Amino acid sequence: MKAKNFLIICMLSIAALSMTSCSTRRAAVSDLESLVMDVEENGKSYSMDDWKMVIYRYSKIEERLQKHDYTKEEHKEIGNLKGRLLGNATKDVLINCYETIENINSEIDGGKEGFIKALLLDFLTNE
Repeated sequence: MKAKNFLIICMLSIAALSMTSCSTRRAAVSDLESLVMDVEENGKSYSMDDWKMVIYRYSKIEERLQKHDYTKEEHKEIGNLKGRLLGNATKDVLINCYETIENINSEIDGGKEGFIKALLLDFLTNE
C-alpha cells in the first residue's frame, strides 16, 4: 500500500513539474507576443528611451526562450514573432529617420535663405 501511494505521489509530482515547465516555456513565448503587440500598437510614438526598453525586454525574453526546447511549430511561431518585432522596429526607425531628414532639409533651406538675405542686406546697405 505504501509503495502504491509513493508511486502515485511521484507520478503526480512529475506531472505537476512537467506542467510547470510547459507553462514557463509558454510564458516566454506569450511575453514575446505581448511585446510584439505593444510595439505594433505604440511603436510609432516611441522615444529613444522607449526603444531601449523594448531592446531590454526583448533580451530578457530571449534569455528565457533559450532555456527551453521547442517543437518545430513553436520555433516557427517564435520566428514569426521575432520577424514582426524586427519589421515593426525597422519601419518605425525608418519613419523617424525620414522625419529627421525632412527637418534637416527645412533647416538647410531656412539657413540658405537667411544667408542670402544677410548678404544682400549687407550689399544693399553698403552701396
